[in-house]
Amino acid sequence: SDLAEAEASRVGRDRVVLGGFSQGGAMALYTALHGNMLPLIAGVVCMSGYLPNQAAVAAALPPGRRPAALRELPVLLCHGRADGMVSFDAALRTRDALEALGLERVELREYGFMGHEVCDEELQDVSEWLGARLPERKAV
Repeated sequence: SDLAEAEASRVGRDRVVLGGFSQGGAMALYTALHGNMLPLIAGVVCMSGYLPNQAAVAAALPPGRRPAALRELPVLLCHGRADGMVSFDAALRTRDALEALGLERVELREYGFMGHEVCDEELQDVSEWLGARLPERKAV
C-alpha cells in the first residue's frame, strides 16, 4: 500500500495499474483486493493468472463491507485456452469470483492458440485496454 501510495502521489491515482503474468497476475489481483488499495489504483491486468484463495478474499469482503470503489475497478484478464500451467478454467473461475464480489468492469480476453506465454495479440489488447483507461499524461 505504501508503494502504491507513493506512485499515486507521483503520477496520479488515475494512472496506477497493478499487473502481472502468472503468479505475478495472481499477486496483482490479490493485492488489489486487500490492503486498502482502493481507490489507490486505476485497474488490474492479469495475464495467464488467477485469483488465489478465493474463499478468503470473499470472506474478507462480505456484502455491506465492500469499498464502493470495488464495483468500478477495471480488471483485464487475458488467458490462453491452451495454457497447460494455469488452466483456462482458472480464468473462468477468477472472472466469476470477481463478479460475485460485485466488480462490474471485469473483461476476460481469451486466445485459443496460446499456452502459458504472451502473444502479440494479447500485448496489443493490454495496450489498448490501458490506453482506454489511463488519462493522457500531463506535461511536467
